[in-house]
Amino acid sequence: MILNPQQKRPQAHCRGKRQPKLRPALQTHRSVLFVLVLLLVATLTVPPARAHVFDRCDTSSYAVFPTSFSFDHAQTLRNYSAASDGSWAQLAMQVDADGLWEVHAFVRCGFNTTEHPDFNSTGMVTQVHAVPPRGLALTDTLQAGYVGYGIVRPYAIRAFQEPDYLTGTLFKALAEVGYIHGWACNASTPGSLCGAPYAVGCTPTTQEFIEPGTYACAGDFGNLTHLQRLLENTSLNIDVFIVSQVDADWRQVLRNGTLRPAEQNVSVLFLGEDYESTPLGRAEYVKLFGLLFGIPTQTSEQFRDIVRSYEEAKGLAQTAERRPSVLYGYAYDSTFYFGSKYQATFIRDANAYYVFGENDEELPQELAYCFDNGIALGKPDTGLNLTLLGANSSQFWTGFSITTPTEKTVAQVLQNYTYARNWTAVLCDNLFDATKYTDPNPIFEQGVLRPDLILRDQIRIFHPELEPEYVFNFYRHMEPSGLRTCPIVTPVPSSRAGVHVQAAYMVRGIPRVLVESQQQRLRDMLVELLGIHGKHISLWYPTNASRWLSNAVDAAGVQVNQSLVRNANGSVFLVLQVYTPESRDLASTMERADVALMLQQTLRSLGVLYANATLLAVTSPIQNYVGASGSLGNGLPTGAIVGIVIGTFIGGVIITALGAFMFIETRYRKRKRRIWRSGA
Repeated sequence: MILNPQQKRPQAHCRGKRQPKLRPALQTHRSVLFVLVLLLVATLTVPPARAHVFDRCDTSSYAVFPTSFSFDHAQTLRNYSAASDGSWAQLAMQVDADGLWEVHAFVRCGFNTTEHPDFNSTGMVTQVHAVPPRGLALTDTLQAGYVGYGIVRPYAIRAFQEPDYLTGTLFKALAEVGYIHGWACNASTPGSLCGAPYAVGCTPTTQEFIEPGTYACAGDFGNLTHLQRLLENTSLNIDVFIVSQVDADWRQVLRNGTLRPAEQNVSVLFLGEDYESTPLGRAEYVKLFGLLFGIPTQTSEQFRDIVRSYEEAKGLAQTAERRPSVLYGYAYDSTFYFGSKYQATFIRDANAYYVFGENDEELPQELAYCFDNGIALGKPDTGLNLTLLGANSSQFWTGFSITTPTEKTVAQVLQNYTYARNWTAVLCDNLFDATKYTDPNPIFEQGVLRPDLILRDQIRIFHPELEPEYVFNFYRHMEPSGLRTCPIVTPVPSSRAGVHVQAAYMVRGIPRVLVESQQQRLRDMLVELLGIHGKHISLWYPTNASRWLSNAVDAAGVQVNQSLVRNANGSVFLVLQVYTPESRDLASTMERADVALMLQQTLRSLGVLYANATLLAVTSPIQNYVGASGSLGNGLPTGAIVGIVIGTFIGGVIITALGAFMFIETRYRKRKRRIWRSGA
């Protein structure tokens, strides 16, 4: 439904039976009593714990708070407890990067906390929220995702910093008719209200928090005078002001008194979802909003569906045979940012290898110089060698333009990332980014609640063979810029006629990123050793080494060094595939040359970073013959060719004999039938 400005706005507070109209005297007495109740509630809680308890609502319309309510994935939500009658609940939430926790209470409409002596008995409650809230003021798009896509109550959003950032069709429609109000400075805001001392949040300084009014800029947080007026606007019915920790500076704004929501009985709900390191941990915050809106059961069921979908996608990814390497990162100003553990979890669950593990790294401006000019090997203490090698050798690059979605092609990317011209992902046209839709980008609003959709997008990127008909929700493939030389060799199909050899090796002492960065050098060594074209030599990393080895044993009955497999923690498994259309015994050649030893020597010759590299043969070479090859046509041994010819000849004779017999038999039966009819 799209609201018309002339339409009466729907009431978002508790609905119930119409109350009889009170006489003026009773109204006055009731108002006084209500104020006294609020004052009494305030004295029983630790400031600034306040709650606007609705005096007119149908308490039976909302479920009671359950006595038990668990958070299985979120690490920043804990210690849930509730009243025996389910009228209120409280929850501890982490609201600071240093581990600061706050206790927030949720009180159902129509209930007065003064009637519950056990409410806030420990004195730890810092905020009390009315349930359900009639209106919300939001500071971040992901909050709109929890509200609009989680519990389908978008009409509760009454104020948003910049409504143009809301991506949903309904949200945009509500903003266009003025149902959702903003407070950021824009062209229609008087200049006198956009300057100091009315606005705070200038980046990167924090002077405004220390001495409000001593700066002169509009700032990231827009016009706080406008926001204060929105909170005071009783027609908007704003009860809760929600702040994500991604905007942690808001805490300073509230502490220094620049903004005073408590004076209007507006509670402040600080979210700590940004401190969750896993996708499901962040998505579970929808259950917190279930408490806030008095529908914990519904949001719990919705989250269970999200978990089920995520785990199904994760299971699908594990069926892929290969595990490609991925670079996640983007440049912003003079800093190159790599993915945190949150992004790393997506990549790992999509069955891909994130080259920088789970560390959140920031590299200074000198990084571009290093990419352009290279750096000397042999300096592992700098930490840059591993970074450069990982960025250069990764098969895929994602997340590079998520903050600057103007890049549509690989050529445009290289205009901003000149140092990435020879990266493997660029050469192979494997650039993907979550900017299928932009201006604004819906992933910021919907993605936090639907990590299963993001995961499926990434599975489609890294393993397209698993769901070839899948259509991206958020991601897109960057338009190629032309023909390039991709260093990743596609394995030769096992059905192609010729000799196929496979062997598995285990690499110890160095991370996979170092092995992968030298694949071309290792391939060149094998080309010289075996006399085979480089495009017929493929090195790849199996998803599950044990599974691959088990299949190899079943297929060829080869010997596997089980002791090595059992002690493979921290090791890298590398599968070598060799193909030739000629009739040759490559397996014997590889065993005589001791390929594992030669690969090890090649790596150790590269410098101190590779000094501890140790390669061990886990399986002996597995050689298979497909079709025919060699001097006689396609080259299989002469006996095989003769057998095929003889078999074909004998088969032809048999078929001819059967045809002649059937012909004679048919003629005989027809003649006999004519004789029988003439006799009759």
